[in-house]
Amino acid sequence: MNIAIIVMRNSDGAVICYVGSGDQTNESRQGHVDLVRSIRSPGSALKPFIYAMAFEKLLVHPDTIVADQPIDIAGYRPANADGEYAGDISIRQALLLSKNTVPVLLMDKIGVPAFLARFRTVGSPLRLGASDSEAGLAVALGGVGVSLEQLVWMFSAFANEGELKRLRFATTDPEVTLGDLFEPAAANAVADILADVPPPAGRPRLEARDGSRRVGFKTGTSYGFRDAWTVGFGQVAYRRRVDRQAGWRPFAWRLWRDGCGASGYARLRGASGAGYRSRRRKKATWRPRQPARLAPTSSQIWAAAGLSGIVNRSD
Repeated sequence: MNIAIIVMRNSDGAVICYVGSGDQTNESRQGHVDLVRSIRSPGSALKPFIYAMAFEKLLVHPDTIVADQPIDIAGYRPANADGEYAGDISIRQALLLSKNTVPVLLMDKIGVPAFLARFRTVGSPLRLGASDSEAGLAVALGGVGVSLEQLVWMFSAFANEGELKRLRFATTDPEVTLGDLFEPAAANAVADILADVPPPAGRPRLEARDGSRRVGFKTGTSYGFRDAWTVGFGQVAYRRRVDRQAGWRPFAWRLWRDGCGASGYARLRGASGAGYRSRRRKKATWRPRQPARLAPTSSQIWAAAGLSGIVNRSD
């Protein structure tokens, strides 16, 4: 099993922690491979983007009631990960519980080509083995390729009211705003839901140091249980209402079974694997490799990954 991590600062897009592999010298798990930039299936970690587009198009609201039940769309019959169905639930609950049926239904309404086109417009297309027009609804459940770097960067839109900034790997890199990936209201609604995602079974909920707000995150498991993901952010800040220097700080972990190979592991899931480690990050034994010319102290790195000082939102 291997691990990769990247931490970025939303206020200016600076990458303040980058670990491409847990042990670059370990050949048994192909430690020389940069897992931050490797293309893999994101699994359920892609679902928040579907909900954001659905909110934007006014297809649903977080409190809209939908039916979580077996579905059949032109022969495509996705089931929930646990094989169970909750019946009538709200959109908020569907995302919190990471249901599979609801995002597939929403994707059918949005249209797969339209969903994929959104990422192309910001220069970060999702990887497919076919053209956008040939892609199917499996895209909703992670049937595309994406890198950890790319996914963290796209998640920063939820922390910045939909706005994206170009990643900065050196202090000399200019701060560049690339526009909005989503409308502010849609991004804010998703961020609010993700802040209520339940922790793995038997683990306490992680809260801000002042107890005012929980950490927002989403887990995912790639096809074949090969990878477990956690992508999240920690500090609430709406750029039109609060000092932008207090922006949420996205962080991400990805666990790999058997190095970088293609084998799977039936018990490896984002919620119990990477999700658990996102709550133990301060006890990690490896040391993050700092990007060139961006050299924060170790305490600064862990403060960023620790997601301290979350600002309470009551509006």
